[in-house]
Amino acid sequence: MSPQVTVATLLVGGAARLLELPAHGFRTIVADPPWDYRDGLGRGANYTKRGAEAHYALLTADGVVSLPVGRLAYVNAHLYLWTTNAFMVQAHGVAASWGFEVKTILTWVKKGIGMGHHFRNNTEHVLFGTRGTLALRRRDVPTAFHAPRRAHSEKPLEFFALVESVSPGPYLELFGRHARPGWTVWGNEAGKLASQLMLVKP
Repeated sequence: MSPQVTVATLLVGGAARLLELPAHGFRTIVADPPWDYRDGLGRGANYTKRGAEAHYALLTADGVVSLPVGRLAYVNAHLYLWTTNAFMVQAHGVAASWGFEVKTILTWVKKGIGMGHHFRNNTEHVLFGTRGTLALRRRDVPTAFHAPRRAHSEKPLEFFALVESVSPGPYLELFGRHARPGWTVWGNEAGKLASQLMLVKP
């Protein structure tokens, strides 16, 4: 049976609405916001987009804060918030605004090197935050994990296996790209602009 699909609307750069999701319906939330990282070349008519803005619409930090994630989470819940080196400070603010206390940072170590103005990036980070008193299922997981790069901004399957091994469902992925068994996924479909978003229920 195919997943049930409905359409939600994201107002890029401003307030956002997550439709048809139950209040306090998720114990574990993964979010991978399209951070407003602009790294193009040139000015005006000669401006050439690079990096994230060449692939999808971006959200300001205020736009990310406006997502009603606190409403969606259980009273006792876990948050995994993806960020980059450039948005580490803003990501901590976002987690706090959603009602989560950041406890540690997980790091995805990628093979090879990427872009960068000072150092060449080969890592990406996940803030792990908690709300209330939800215990981990296991306590033997290191803060760094190794996995190969995938398509631009696509997160590794190894990460989702890690999440499921330590945090209980129901699971919600925000800004996801693929249907995932046992998860509710809200996000842009296969790289389309974020003005049209799919909500896929398990």
